[in-house]
Amino acid sequence: MKVQTAIDTLEKVLAILKQYESVTVDEMLTDLSVRLSSARTNKPAQQPKVDDIPDYTAVIQKIKTMNKEEAISFLSRFKKDDIIAIGRQMNIKLKGKDQKKILIETIINHYGFIHLHTQRGKKETAHETLLKTK
Repeated sequence: MKVQTAIDTLEKVLAILKQYESVTVDEMLTDLSVRLSSARTNKPAQQPKVDDIPDYTAVIQKIKTMNKEEAISFLSRFKKDDIIAIGRQMNIKLKGKDQKKILIETIINHYGFIHLHTQRGKKETAHETLLKTK
């Protein structure tokens, strides 16, 4: 293959990647796979659109303000698939084979560490303030 042929091919790949720049590579590959398989069977693609995927931003913001017990009871109301979707939106890798209780604990522990680091930062700042006043 000549270099110019490689350049032309990569430009075509770049055009495809730009179409999917707002989604993950996994979502892009899934979409392409569905489109290709539906093209072979001459059926319309059944892949849900990105707009059809629920947005859990409000739920995530609410979880951030809760203590552990409140968050457990709040998340227990959701279905397992919804909890996995919430975790994905938070960029937490959750396994579908895990029990619902474990998925909830994973999400809550994620924020527990964030709160812990925030509290430590405040303690260090308070400690530094005491040192400065002496």
